[in-house]
Parts: sequence; structure tokens; C-alpha cells
Amino acid sequence: GLHETTRLVAEVLAARGDELAGSRVLDVGCGSGVLSLVALALGAATVRAIDVDPDAVAVTRENAARNALAARLDTGETAVGAIAETYPTVLANIEAKTLVELAPDLIARLEPGALLVLSGILAPAVAPTQLDDVRRAFAALHFEDVRTLGEWMAVSFRMPGPERDARAPR
Repeated sequence: GLHETTRLVAEVLAARGDELAGSRVLDVGCGSGVLSLVALALGAATVRAIDVDPDAVAVTRENAARNALAARLDTGETAVGAIAETYPTVLANIEAKTLVELAPDLIARLEPGALLVLSGILAPAVAPTQLDDVRRAFAALHFEDVRTLGEWMAVSFRMPGPERDARAPR
């Protein structure tokens, strides 16, 4: 959880703790599961953590068990496009190129008014087009916020819908 991208997403989640309380979260590309555990610690009722790497899924399960959070975590190797459910919060801390490729599947997992937090995006000084590429890929969503730490960025979007105003940051 020390990498800048992980810290950025954790900061976004902490700033929206009231929104997470009692909700369901989808963590796409969960890696070690740190962000899933952060969401649960901040009050999410459940987290579905997915990764295409079976080793990452195993580590996520182990970390959840070590932190007594396994009962509230569902993890597996399901591709994001194969998930039928929608969620009020979706996280994806994956490199920018993959975020752009997954944009239609990530958007399809959002409930009306849902929060989408993306990281793994290099700052414009390092990779001049990454932020623009991500914003274009997610243009159907409302852009909310961008945070930078070192060479990395996290970007937050909101799915349009009737619940948007009720879930907007205060």
C-alpha cells in the first residue's frame, strides 16, 4: 500500500467515507487487495475484488483473512466484462492503457450516480497524453477530481443519474 497510486486511491476513498458506509464496492485489478481492505475498513459492507492474475487473487484472500475481513470480501479471476452487477463505487488501479481499453466494461459496472476512481495514470510531465486519453475514454461520465502524488495521478468520475446530487462530495 506504499505505492503512490494506491495511496492516491486510498485518499479518495477516505475523503468519501460517508459515501462508502454500508455500500458495495468493485475493485478491478485488485492486486494484493489493499484497496479492497481500505474500502472495507472505511465502512463498505462488501467488496468484490477481481484480478486476472490467480496469484493476486490468492494474495488478496490471504490479506483479507489476516485482517479479519474475509467474510465481507468476494474475490476471483472474473473479467470485469463478465460481471453482470452494477456498483455504487468502482475502483481500478491499473496502468492507463488498460484503463482506456476497459472503459466500456468499467462504465457498464456503474450504478446511476456511482463513483469511479481510476489510478495508474502518469502525470502529464511524465506521460503528456495519459490523462487526456483516460478522460476521453470516460467522457460519458462526469469528471470530478484529479489528485497527483509524485509522478502518478488518480482521477475520479461520477456516473450521471438521479443519485448524483445525493452522493456528491460535500
